Amino acid sequence: MKQIRKCVFLITLGLFSLTFLFPSFAQKGVDPQAMADQYYKLGRSYFFYQTDSCIYYMNKSLQKSEEIGYQLGIAKALNSLGEVYRVLGDIPHSFSNQMKALEIYRELSNIDGEAATLIYIGSAYVEISDLERGFEYLRQADQLLKGIYDAGQKPILAHRGFLWTNMGYAHQINHQLDSALKYQLMTLEDPEMKKDTTPVITLVLRRIGKIEYLKGNYNEALEYYRKSFNQASAMGYAFMWDVAFRYTGMAETYIGMGKIDSAQHYAKLGYESAVITNRFPAILEASELLSKIYSDKGQFDSAYHFQEITIQQMENLFGVDKLNQLHQLVIKQKVGEEHLLREKENATFRSWLILMGSILFIFLMLAIFLIWNNKNRKKANTKLQEAYDKLKSTQAQLIQSEKMASLGELTAGIAHEIQNPLNFVNNFSEVSAELVGEIEEVRAKSQEARDETLVSEILGDIKQNLEKINHHGKRADAIVKGMLEHSRAGSGEKVPTDINALADEYLRLSFHGMRAKDKSFNADFKTEFDANLPKVNVVPQDIGRVLLNIINNAFQACAQKDLPGFQNLAGLTPKVTVSTKNLGDKIEISISDNGPGIPDAIKDKIFQPFFTTKPTGQGTGLGLSLAYDIVKSHGGELTVKTHEGQGSEFIITLPIKH
Repeated sequence: MKQIRKCVFLITLGLFSLTFLFPSFAQKGVDPQAMADQYYKLGRSYFFYQTDSCIYYMNKSLQKSEEIGYQLGIAKALNSLGEVYRVLGDIPHSFSNQMKALEIYRELSNIDGEAATLIYIGSAYVEISDLERGFEYLRQADQLLKGIYDAGQKPILAHRGFLWTNMGYAHQINHQLDSALKYQLMTLEDPEMKKDTTPVITLVLRRIGKIEYLKGNYNEALEYYRKSFNQASAMGYAFMWDVAFRYTGMAETYIGMGKIDSAQHYAKLGYESAVITNRFPAILEASELLSKIYSDKGQFDSAYHFQEITIQQMENLFGVDKLNQLHQLVIKQKVGEEHLLREKENATFRSWLILMGSILFIFLMLAIFLIWNNKNRKKANTKLQEAYDKLKSTQAQLIQSEKMASLGELTAGIAHEIQNPLNFVNNFSEVSAELVGEIEEVRAKSQEARDETLVSEILGDIKQNLEKINHHGKRADAIVKGMLEHSRAGSGEKVPTDINALADEYLRLSFHGMRAKDKSFNADFKTEFDANLPKVNVVPQDIGRVLLNIINNAFQACAQKDLPGFQNLAGLTPKVTVSTKNLGDKIEISISDNGPGIPDAIKDKIFQPFFTTKPTGQGTGLGLSLAYDIVKSHGGELTVKTHEGQGSEFIITLPIKH
């Protein structure tokens, strides 16, 4: 730690000294554009070492460039700010600055700047595992760089290196390790890249070390991490924001080799360097490793300390999406503590057998030890219980929120469904009242002037209206009775249920609910029901909730525009199809749409609690998770078939007798 601080001090002192080499900004007659460029260069000199100073001087450069309308200076400052925010894990600020820089570079027709910005934006998407967009931006950058080559020019060398290494990193995140290694080696083996003096090669060597670790080649992984350190030292980048990830990479490799002490040493170095360089994602990674290491070694005070840091960093970087992982961590820590307690009690028992001659002394020591251990165990259990209770409370609130959202959608659909027959009743009643008025006018005339034929026609019309009023009144009554039956079934008791009728009802309720919320909503739907479908023992209200949730998702997928993570298909009329089928010992319910399908990158996550593709505030991520649990509780299965660009199909299978 002292060596790291000494290194940082010397680097800071050296960089501070460089400022005296620049012309005095206060001197009269200095070109404002040159001043903006000098601020930019000073900010770049701090980029790899002191992010706070980098941000300060980049903002100074941005301010000066905006004052004089220096567009290239604005783009360069925004670009660097976006990159340093990505390094710090602040992805929203990174996107905001990079998108503004990209627009300016395109207006200036600056291909090199545009390519670099596309690479940084793609890298940020890869960081948050949005691989579809990440690959899209990286491929755009690749096309621009190839265009520069085709024109007989050479782009900035580091841009090509960063492009290849980030393409490799995207494949690594997607668990395509062979492709990931191929891209990293392209950078490493390129003759021109070997001449590069930027940190690209150190980054590539570190990422190859990570790939070898994931493949289980621990010795090779350590060799590449060491090469990364050596390369960084040779180029003068021995200590920068990247050093923390090199240390933590070596630490997790030593964990894989079973060398816990070495892992602890490098994890601590990673944490300390991450704190010094303000690299928040690195702090998260290092603290998570240290929490695991101390927990495995039985040092629970230290484990709890780094666990709290881990949780805080998760909240800062990711928010509520990590609550489920916290739950698993709490349970794991509790099990580990109980295991440690049993081991200590066994050790005490063995010591008692060996030291029979000193039984009184051992009894006193054992009593003291048990009192101390019990106090610490209660303290630890209290912390664990508080964390667990907080987690359960948050989950209960989210589940209740999801249920209320479903109830709101159901209520909107019911209201719309009942409104139709009530409109008919009201309209025909008004018409009938007008017809009665016409009869009274005819009857008021003298016997000779009366038109009895007209009276008969009016009476016939009134009769027809009354029949229609009666018909639509019965229709509204049937809707209310149906919902009352479902309400009575809400106690959890399974009853023989007509699945065709249930599916048809919730399909229409979903459609009307969507129309009630959004007047512009428009979609087709159809049913393909098996007429020989037997009644199935289910809780109608619960299965209705499953159907409503999946059908709502289907309507949204094929009709909603700009759904995050999806590429909507043009030229298709949104359509949802609900079908049933008798499979002998079970029945199948299929809900399909002609939407854009589910991207491969998230297909395995859709049934996970708290996972959602909807914008913040529009979904809890519990709908499909609850649907999955309800179907499982009925002894059934919920699966999905999807291909990007070809729609999705959710399939529910339920046993006929359960």
